[in-house]
Amino acid sequence: MGARYRAAVQPLASISNRATAFLLPTQRFRTLEPMTADALRGKLDAEPFEPFQMRLPDGRVLRVPHPEFVSLAPSGRIAIVWRGEGERYSTVDLLLVSDLESMEKNGKRRRRG
Repeated sequence: MGARYRAAVQPLASISNRATAFLLPTQRFRTLEPMTADALRGKLDAEPFEPFQMRLPDGRVLRVPHPEFVSLAPSGRIAIVWRGEGERYSTVDLLLVSDLESMEKNGKRRRRG
């Protein structure tokens, strides 16, 4: 790896209670608040419920069309997101979730105006 790349990656020990998004060496670092079980519960318990999607750092997007599609572990760190295709699911560490994005009722992402 090149020196520019090594210089761009901070050791995790230097980060206090925050998650860091590692970007390409030509981009700047963004510091993000870690996703918490309380933030996810807030979206799941919203009245009326608004469908959303969970964005992961590897680019995957997990759709949550209904609150019953998510099961939270008692610890609150792990979530199981059920897919509408039979018995398929994804296990997600909430610290790796980068964003919760609202969707329209038909499953498409809502545009911000």
